Amino acid sequence: MKHHWFKRDGREELVLFFSGWGTDACHAGRFFRDSLADGFAGDMLAFYDYTAPTPEIDLQADFSLYRRIILIAWSFGVWAARAVPLPAIDAAVALNGTLFPVDPLRGIHPDIFQATLDGYGEESRRRFEGRMCRTPEVLTLFRECSSSRTTEDQKNELLSLQYSFSGPTLQPGWEYGHAFIGGRDAIFLPVCQDAAWDATPRTLIAAMPHYPFFHCRTIREVTAWQG
Repeated sequence: MKHHWFKRDGREELVLFFSGWGTDACHAGRFFRDSLADGFAGDMLAFYDYTAPTPEIDLQADFSLYRRIILIAWSFGVWAARAVPLPAIDAAVALNGTLFPVDPLRGIHPDIFQATLDGYGEESRRRFEGRMCRTPEVLTLFRECSSSRTTEDQKNELLSLQYSFSGPTLQPGWEYGHAFIGGRDAIFLPVCQDAAWDATPRTLIAAMPHYPFFHCRTIREVTAWQG
């Protein structure tokens, strides 16, 4: 699991950002810059590329200075965040993902996941990006941060995730406090997300596809549910 510090000043607040499969740090970087412009003054650490299931850093030591830690996770990052030993989390938000990433009722159907893995290549990558974004406006925003990673590298990550999904799960001592569900998500279907988060407060954004950062652009926007 790779990581990137966007700011590390030791301020009171830290945001942990767990990105989706196949990404690099670009989407997290834009989210952070937009959040700074929106008034965010804390630090942010992003995680991505879950080919290796554990981070390269000592999480407990690096986070000991912070009084408040917020976690924001997207897509497979929702599961990945719960699979690593994090310190106490004060608030956690899921964006278009579930704790059951490959599941016929609460995640991606196993047949669809396997077909994506088996057939993944340059053309299917472009089709996947289109399904993830749904509209030209969202696709344009996404491709401004299109992953620098190769298609082969993305496929290897997906294969590693398949193996990790079948392993034991941690009991990390924290829970997601809110889930944002995209009403036009064609990857994690809204009905599956709703079933997965049946006991968790959630917000449906009717026009939002799987790529959430056209509709959810800043830290303030995705943590406003805290009141």
